[in-house]
Amino acid sequence: SNIFYIGDSKYYKSGAEVLAEPTTWVKKAIEISDNDSIEKLDLLKMNEILISKDSIGIHDYFDSDYLIRYLVLKTILGYSGHECYPGNWYMYYNKVNRKFYPALSREPNLMKLNKQLSLKYNITHYNHPVEDRSSLKLNLYSVILSNPEFYSKYLIALKSTISEDKDELIKEWYNAKAYHKEIVKGSLVLSILKVDMKLRDIEKNFEILEKLLSEKD
Repeated sequence: SNIFYIGDSKYYKSGAEVLAEPTTWVKKAIEISDNDSIEKLDLLKMNEILISKDSIGIHDYFDSDYLIRYLVLKTILGYSGHECYPGNWYMYYNKVNRKFYPALSREPNLMKLNKQLSLKYNITHYNHPVEDRSSLKLNLYSVILSNPEFYSKYLIALKSTISEDKDELIKEWYNAKAYHKEIVKGSLVLSILKVDMKLRDIEKNFEILEKLLSEKD
């Protein structure tokens, strides 16, 4: 297969290293296959660029169209940033185009966006479901979105999605909630689900996004 999976804690130093400051999230990028594998070398190079906050160079390592779609969905669903912890972070690597593809990983904690903060702040800082950790920067997202050209394309895609797909996304949201509620009924997982379902209804985020998009970021 040309698709290589990168995820879980064995590629990282410790669970304490969220993709935020300080950024050394691939210090232990070993065991990837062999010492000279292109995926390992590219992962380490990308990490160096991430640490240097190179908002242009970082885009050499991602599929731009895919990344925009990923970030649009993350924004609408209110991903809190908890998905960025090493044990929760899932990413794929395509050996043909040598690009990384972040996945919709586990334990995202779906949250209502904060209408008091700017759109960019909402998506580049940790929105913890219990404690106020809004000062904690999600460094990967922050560096990626610091590129003005990319951020402009992201905003266009976000506005287009809200305009064209809002009703369909709301429908799918409620279908997903009903499905998950059914499969975990009476389960110990229910307590976890209650946290992940902090976003009670997706319409709230659409309302907040329409407000934030009308303001200057």
